[in-house]
Amino acid sequence: MGCFLGLYYQLKYFLLYLISPTSTEVTRDVSDTHQHDTQLPTETQPVQTHQMSQSRLQGVTTVRANNILLNSSLELTDVASLRSLAGNRAITLYVIARVQSDAEQDRVRAAFNDADVFSASFPYLHLLFCETPDAEKSMARALDSQLHVTDDAAITKDLCRFVPAIAHKGSVPHGLPHGRNNVHKIHSIADLV
Repeated sequence: MGCFLGLYYQLKYFLLYLISPTSTEVTRDVSDTHQHDTQLPTETQPVQTHQMSQSRLQGVTTVRANNILLNSSLELTDVASLRSLAGNRAITLYVIARVQSDAEQDRVRAAFNDADVFSASFPYLHLLFCETPDAEKSMARALDSQLHVTDDAAITKDLCRFVPAIAHKGSVPHGLPHGRNNVHKIHSIADLV
């Protein structure tokens, strides 16, 4: 029965997507209740390049750690911006680090501990780990992220249908789904501060 209910909701959202592809309201069913989340205000251009201010950020924000907060050696690169973002009381920050081993996970956790970024607004448990891009997408969706920060083109293309705002570091990928104007180009995490 659950399979048919899931299929029903997928078909329902697909039909709603076809009817209004430029809608600025996202509707989701969560445990048989309806939530209406308003997207961040955007212009009519499909891709925007500007600084997103913290005053516009609300709700859950998920940030991919690799290549945004961590360099290839798994060292934190912009501690001041991370602290500022974590200190924003309007958001709940989660950082998702993609690692391939327990040793890498320990190195990432140690880098965050050494930088002394954990606080009441960014607790130890908000540093999450995964091994695959699909797991990163699943985490962002499961946390009901209102903003996801990434540099992965495939993740941006997939998540822009489900997350109200995507901040993409670097060149924004071509071939975004029709009518999606919720992808913002950033140069670094500092653009969100």
